[in-house]
Amino acid sequence: MKSIIASLFVGLLLISCKDAKKEESQPIVDEITAVAVGTVISGDFEITDPEALEVKWEKALTAEKGKEIELEGFEIITGKVDNNSSEEYYMIISRTNEGNIMVAALLDLRDGEFFFKSVVEGEHIMVMCEDEGYCEQEGCLPIVNVRNDKQQIDCSCRECSKEEKKIK
Repeated sequence: MKSIIASLFVGLLLISCKDAKKEESQPIVDEITAVAVGTVISGDFEITDPEALEVKWEKALTAEKGKEIELEGFEIITGKVDNNSSEEYYMIISRTNEGNIMVAALLDLRDGEFFFKSVVEGEHIMVMCEDEGYCEQEGCLPIVNVRNDKQQIDCSCRECSKEEKKIK
């Protein structure tokens, strides 16, 4: 009888440990998409913590490019999707000091606050458009299109390079 109770106890202990490990590896709330990036105040868009965002994005860009990248200012913009004029988007953008690289990420507006659109739980995609000297007029700007019923950022100039970086 004691061995049966001991076996049941060990079995329950193993199951509860397995469930705890599962919860640790799959966060219910991810820190990127759960925290507001900006707000709407009297019709103006304001970024909540531009310094923290700048540090996170510069670190990701520096790792991607293999050299130090510095961003200059952030802005939340809105517009109509290029291939669907009735659909609206929100996007946060920044550029390098030299102006040849622009970075952007899509945002959701919920109850007056902006959040990163989650692509995969715990991640958002930052898109980098780099003008390598072939784009005319304004250079290479991020634009929004719809593919497979999802908004995606593209670059305005076909000659510029586009890289996507997942940010956690």
